[in-house]
Amino acid sequence: MSEPPVPIPSGSVPLGTAVWSSGAAARWTRARSAPWARPLWSAAALLITVVWASAATPDRPCGGAAPCGADWLGMTETALSAGLLY
Repeated sequence: MSEPPVPIPSGSVPLGTAVWSSGAAARWTRARSAPWARPLWSAAALLITVVWASAATPDRPCGGAAPCGADWLGMTETALSAGLLY
């Protein structure tokens, strides 16, 4: 259920506060961010770094004395990297 917003009484608004109309809000939502604020290049650099770090990590040799198990450090690194990319 949607209810219309309740206007703030004029006595509660501090002096010098700019008027924020629905037209101003519509212009603000149509405005785009600056090109330097778009995360495309930083996300690409992070993705390349994560792939390189995963590929460059040496594998531990497995044998009878030290069997292979779950790589918890590598899984944590991958999960945190995916969170950063998100």
